[in-house]
Amino acid sequence: MSELIILNKISRLHLSTQPVEDIKNYIAQLGPTPGIGYTLHPGFPIFRARPNESDEEVFTTRSQLSYKPQIFNTSFQRASTPNKTMFYGSILPPEIGEDDINNARLTACLEASKTFRNNLFNSNEKITFSRWEVKNDINLLIILPGFSNDNQDSFLNRMNSELNKILITDRILSIRTKLINEFFAQQFANPNIRFDTDYIISALFAESKLEYGFDGIIYPSVKAKGRGYNICITPGCVDKNLQLTAAGEGRIIKVGYTSEVLNERQTQIFDDSKPFNFELMGDYIKPVEVIKRLENEYR
Repeated sequence: MSELIILNKISRLHLSTQPVEDIKNYIAQLGPTPGIGYTLHPGFPIFRARPNESDEEVFTTRSQLSYKPQIFNTSFQRASTPNKTMFYGSILPPEIGEDDINNARLTACLEASKTFRNNLFNSNEKITFSRWEVKNDINLLIILPGFSNDNQDSFLNRMNSELNKILITDRILSIRTKLINEFFAQQFANPNIRFDTDYIISALFAESKLEYGFDGIIYPSVKAKGRGYNICITPGCVDKNLQLTAAGEGRIIKVGYTSEVLNERQTQIFDDSKPFNFELMGDYIKPVEVIKRLENEYR
């Protein structure tokens, strides 16, 4: 099967050499395959997290909590290239079952914080969370893991069932589609990232799918071990279809293998075109007290 040959060629490339044009050509040779779209309707919440570089750093505008400005977008990420910045966030699909992971803010925290990304043993990290609300329909393409995914939940099972309904009448198309899906799903699920060039294959695949008119993609979170969901959306779609509705400063405290996320200050945002201010929460606990408690528990 020619698809196997092409996918094998992609897998054998030395990504450190940034073989962008080779990968684009190989993806083009694979051609289009059926996929499953997913629409975020008005009112749907999206969560983001952005680490603060210091305790003194405070984010008080929409732009500071939104996508990275293109001028600073110089590296490959899991679903974006240096040529096109994207808005990353985490969501909780309503199709998630009672026994599945159901905390989108936790997924955003696992993805963004240096504590969890670098698996720090001890940490006292300030982080800012933001909640965004969909204003107009946002159409996404789902990256569906198939054969080798051990963390199928009710959402992925349902989406794969929808895809199977499309493929059931064409065995050759079914084999071809699932083979290609599996290859690129594994690229999206790759946890062994040392350099930004390790993201090239998944980033270019996502870029190729946006050419079909999607606003972005949705894919299982690597940091949440495939049990949470991330999305990436084009800047134009964000500017037109998302509103920032709330933000909060928190702190990740980690001692050994135990961690807690503290809420410190928050704000409701009714007009995201204006700067906002945070207010200290009533149940605020000083970080030093939590650190001392975790240290005692660790001993």
